[in-house]
Amino acid sequence: MIMAENGNHHGNNDVEILKACRDIEHIAAEIYRFYAETFKDNPRIKSLWEKTADEEKNHALQFELAIKLRTGMIEGSNGDSFVVCNTLKFLRSLLDGIKKSKPALSEALRSAIKFEEHLAQFHLSCIAIFRDERFKNMFTAMMAADNEHVESLQNEYENLLHNQHNPVFTETTSHF
Repeated sequence: MIMAENGNHHGNNDVEILKACRDIEHIAAEIYRFYAETFKDNPRIKSLWEKTADEEKNHALQFELAIKLRTGMIEGSNGDSFVVCNTLKFLRSLLDGIKKSKPALSEALRSAIKFEEHLAQFHLSCIAIFRDERFKNMFTAMMAADNEHVESLQNEYENLLHNQHNPVFTETTSHF
C-alpha cells in the first residue's frame, strides 16, 4: 500500500505510485546533497555528489510532470506499490542513518552504487505504459542516467581504492 500525501492508504493507484517515485528521487537528491556537504573538503567528490543530486532532482521534476499530465501521458503502470513503498521507506531510513552517523567516503560510495543499481532496476519494474513516445523517451533517459550514476560512482570508488593501496606523493608529503 502506498501512503498518500494526506496519510490515507490507497491501493495500486498509478498516481500514488508516481508520487512515491517522485519522493524517492527527492530523498535520493537529499542524500547526495548531504554527502556533498559531508565531503566538501574534496572538490572532485563534492562535485560528483552535487551533479548526482541535481540529476535526481531533475528526475523528481519529471515524475511531477507525469503526475500533472498523467491523463494524456500515461495509460497505466506496471509499478508494484509494495516495492515502491519499501524503496521509499529504505531511503528514508538510509537518510536518517547517515545523518546520525556520517559514513566514510568509501562506505558512502559503496552505498550509493548499490542504491543506484537498485534504482535503475526499480525504474524498469515501475515502467509506465505511455501513450506518447516522447514521454517514454523522457523516462528511458532517466533510467540511462541512473546507469551513468552507477558508472561515475563506481569509477570514483575504484579510484579511491587504488589511491589507498598506491599512495601518491604530493608536494606536501615529499621532501626532496
